[in-house]
Amino acid sequence: MKSLTICVLLTLGMVAPLPQTTTYRPSWCTGVSLRTKRTATTCNAMVLSSYLDDHLDSAPNGVAAAVQHVANACAQTSSLLERASLDSLGESSSEISAKLFEKNLAACSGISASAVKRPGHAISFTEASVRIGNLVVVVTPLDPEARSEGAGPSASAGSVFAVYEAAPSPEEAVLGIVPCGQEGLLASGYCVYSSSTQLVLAVRGELPNAFTLDLSTQTFIRSEEGLRVPEKSKVLIVDYGCSSGWPRSLREFVGDAEAGLFHGTPFGSRFSGSIVTDVHRILTTGGCLCHPAAVGCGQGLPYLSMALPLAFIIEQAGGRALYREPNIIDQSTLLSAASPLYVGSRGTIDTLEDYLAR
Repeated sequence: MKSLTICVLLTLGMVAPLPQTTTYRPSWCTGVSLRTKRTATTCNAMVLSSYLDDHLDSAPNGVAAAVQHVANACAQTSSLLERASLDSLGESSSEISAKLFEKNLAACSGISASAVKRPGHAISFTEASVRIGNLVVVVTPLDPEARSEGAGPSASAGSVFAVYEAAPSPEEAVLGIVPCGQEGLLASGYCVYSSSTQLVLAVRGELPNAFTLDLSTQTFIRSEEGLRVPEKSKVLIVDYGCSSGWPRSLREFVGDAEAGLFHGTPFGSRFSGSIVTDVHRILTTGGCLCHPAAVGCGQGLPYLSMALPLAFIIEQAGGRALYREPNIIDQSTLLSAASPLYVGSRGTIDTLEDYLAR
């Protein structure tokens, strides 16, 4: 017990050094491509810091630094999840991960406010003591569904993050800092903690890129660039445990998809219990993910910290997303807002939209 506690304390303070070169040959360079599933034969890959320098030079000041601090927290969370039974420390893995993200974001001088969403708690913002930057970072440290009892022990966990541009004046702001809607979202991403740790980053105006954590250096290395949601796919991801509360139009869509009424081929059902893992599957294989507002199963996903960032990633990858913009009355309505989320291949979501409009 003592030795495990010491390891956690050391990890909390760790920020992995980054290689100074633009390209780097990681230890996993014979790994498997996310898209082609083929083993790579060469691997001079770009480190995340170099990618941020090259691709975010025209973005508002602080975006690259904010993403790098989030990536540091993702690497530290991955290291923690590799260790045995974190709950024996008296804190849940979600709580420890939240502290890691808070610590890293507090060290980022380019942001004006940040929020780390804890399961079971309303989202709240922490404003920087000195407002230097004009950015707001919102993070869900660990996918609450993947950490729930219903997900099962084999479910992967995931983190979601978003970098918003703060409103230029209080009159144009919600909460005094955050604009509502995708127009204020500059970058978003997620990190999947499974057999390997993969970070997917989407920047406005560019296709998403995937980065895999090199365990020997605790550095994220680009493993896939220019990700696009495949158009031809028969993957359907939906939680049948909530089917009794689905709207009738969604039940009809799922039934027809499984019966092969779309393009003559039945859709195959997949559901991992983790929204981050399921969105990652849609990004790499295409298909359709349905996370509706269902009677007895909630009103969807938290809008600011999950639904909007995940929709942004899929749309930047050429897919489509359906979600509900909240009706903002005051600060509390935005912080508590939830939205259904449907993401996937453009043609499939077009068909789903027709069903939902009935």
